Amino acid sequence: IAVKSNTGTEIREGDDIVIQADVFCESSTTSFADIYHTTNPHNPVWAFIGTYDCPGNGHQTITAQHKLTGGEPEQASDRNSCSNGSYDDADDLVFQVKRKNFGRAVFGKESSTLGWHNFNKRSDLVKPENLNHGTLTIELRMKLDEAKSRVNFIPENSLGKHMLGLFLDKESADVLFELPNDDHSSKVQYYAHSLILKSSAPALARLCEGSTKLSPVAIPDVEPQVFLQLLQYVYGGDIRPDWENDAKKFIDAAGKYGVINLKVEAEAWYVAYCNFTVENMVADLLYADAKNCPLLREAAIDFIWTHSA
Repeated sequence: IAVKSNTGTEIREGDDIVIQADVFCESSTTSFADIYHTTNPHNPVWAFIGTYDCPGNGHQTITAQHKLTGGEPEQASDRNSCSNGSYDDADDLVFQVKRKNFGRAVFGKESSTLGWHNFNKRSDLVKPENLNHGTLTIELRMKLDEAKSRVNFIPENSLGKHMLGLFLDKESADVLFELPNDDHSSKVQYYAHSLILKSSAPALARLCEGSTKLSPVAIPDVEPQVFLQLLQYVYGGDIRPDWENDAKKFIDAAGKYGVINLKVEAEAWYVAYCNFTVENMVADLLYADAKNCPLLREAAIDFIWTHSA
């Protein structure tokens, strides 16, 4: 039995393949071949492809065409229907099919597959559309044997909700931040908790050290709305800034006060919206070095490289 792709390359999921079976036919009228396929050689569920008549007597080659699809066959068939005649035979061929999905691989005791050496550029992976609040999420899919595993309902950990519930809570707060409003005509105050700040914004927590409880700590260099969303992020909240116009403000504030994940997310959005030109490229490169922004530095260098010819 031989299997090959119509494209002449490695066999991939979705390809049209040619199946060739060398057989010995007793008669062109009474001999035939039934061809089946399965996607799991270890626990096969057979799907019927078709019945093919012998083209003549004696040694012959039967040819069939089939389109490879992923997943189990929609309808199972009984492959054990041959009689015990002297000319009856059943043969199998196992071959590897490369899946279409990029980076997808199968692991386990029944598979020797260790994935494929397909690598994406870092600059592509960290594009905002691939990030979830600045985090690159890698999805691992595993199949559970339902017959062997019975998992009871487990309540969700509510710590995150409780922490977010403390956001701007005046009664339990031990820190008070004070900022000038947009026109500097008055002050805006936000309550916070030193224990949460030490974990999520260490530089901001150090700024509060030595001050008495609820003694105002001045934040003179950040816009109130930017600082408010930074605090909400620190408490585990979901924020939706105007990244196109304010990404740089969040880079500055998050970098200064040690909210690293927010800084990386803001940097990714800034790079996404940045329109590099010969005039502004040097300024952005210097800004990237000053603020330790590797994504922005990489994007600026790529622009220089592509426009150096």
